[in-house]
Amino acid sequence: MNAQGLIKHTSLAFTFILSLVILSKIIPNELRRTDKYNTSDIRTLGSFDIVEPNIKYGFALDTFNTQEVSIEKNQTFLSILNGFTQNDQQSYNIIAASRQKINLNLIRPGMKMLLLSSKQSNDPDYLIFEPDVYKYVVFDLNNPDNFSVKYRPIEKSIETVSGIMDGSLWETINKYDMDLSLASQMEDAMECAFDLSRASKGDVIKMVYEKNVIDGEEVEAGRLLAAYYKGKLGEKHVFYFDNGDEKGYFDQNGRPMKKSFLKAPVKYAHISSPYSTSRLHPILNRVIPHLGTDFAAPYGTPILAVADGVVEAASFTSGNGRFVKLKHSSIYSTQYLHMSRFASGIRRGKRVRQGQVIGYVGASGLATGPHVCFRFWKNGRQVNYRNLNLPAPDPMPSRDMKEFKTVRNDLMTKLAAISKPIPGQKLVRQNSLEGFVYEKP
Repeated sequence: MNAQGLIKHTSLAFTFILSLVILSKIIPNELRRTDKYNTSDIRTLGSFDIVEPNIKYGFALDTFNTQEVSIEKNQTFLSILNGFTQNDQQSYNIIAASRQKINLNLIRPGMKMLLLSSKQSNDPDYLIFEPDVYKYVVFDLNNPDNFSVKYRPIEKSIETVSGIMDGSLWETINKYDMDLSLASQMEDAMECAFDLSRASKGDVIKMVYEKNVIDGEEVEAGRLLAAYYKGKLGEKHVFYFDNGDEKGYFDQNGRPMKKSFLKAPVKYAHISSPYSTSRLHPILNRVIPHLGTDFAAPYGTPILAVADGVVEAASFTSGNGRFVKLKHSSIYSTQYLHMSRFASGIRRGKRVRQGQVIGYVGASGLATGPHVCFRFWKNGRQVNYRNLNLPAPDPMPSRDMKEFKTVRNDLMTKLAAISKPIPGQKLVRQNSLEGFVYEKP
């Protein structure tokens, strides 16, 4: 054995002997004498409590100082950041890194954030904002480019509910502890068949839907998969179907339960300026035709394609600002003006679906405030779409009917199995800041 090997083996032997000496002092004598012992005899080592770390937002919160930050009146996100960053430039860098993914203009007084600071120095490290139960955003106060949007995993289960109408659809759904979002989904699904606001006491409703569960907590109803109505207005089944080619609600025979065009390109907006052949322009200050319909909405509100189509243009002009024009058929086209930005992937030649986000409300071009000017063409001429009798949507292609019938029959079985009113489970709905995150994964 050479000298190096001798030193190595001598070191190992010394370590082994030292370990035996230490154990002989720690372990009680009675434990060394028998294989059978009571754990209470081990007195010197004692017991160690294993503390499970509080993991949330991807951090072990126990390793930080935490502080709830409330947004005060007249406070901006920039002013909030300035209180936690080393200088103003760092705050601007954080905003620049995040503005392409989220709409910071929707952060309002009364909302809350969570600040994580170093345990050692108490220097601010991260600022976390939770726009709804499904996601949260993390601002790295020391590394602006490390901004991220995190989506929580959702578990889904199939549930059934039913009830007998007693008042309006909304009142009935509330009476049976169903999630209120099911009311709007059922109204939308049956819009082409019935006006459910005219339903009567004693009418029957049944629904099959997805229930969303996050971290073991039931948060709200997900998608309505099937619905049934029988009463004063008639009888109707509707089914949700999506095979990649066909998507939406259909009746038992595969006919689409939707209108060919949406009523408006934005949700929850109001008409601020209607179609007119003689309007005083608010900027040019002269009477000129306004061949579109203006919908006022908050900056960054998603703009939706009102029907399936192909992008003819996604461009910019001094008057229209950023705009998208869609061709829906040889007869109909639509245009959406004054966008703040285009949605990801929107470019000439891109095919889009009804309801797909194509851009976001802004005030680019000649505009006094955030809105979308919606223009409608029929046979190459701009018209007031609100006066049109638009065609019915195309029926489902025969190639998809076999797959549709499989889905329909399964949902029909679930609906038929409901023989009496089944109350839902009262869920605590979480407020959702719609439009805060521009693009979903």
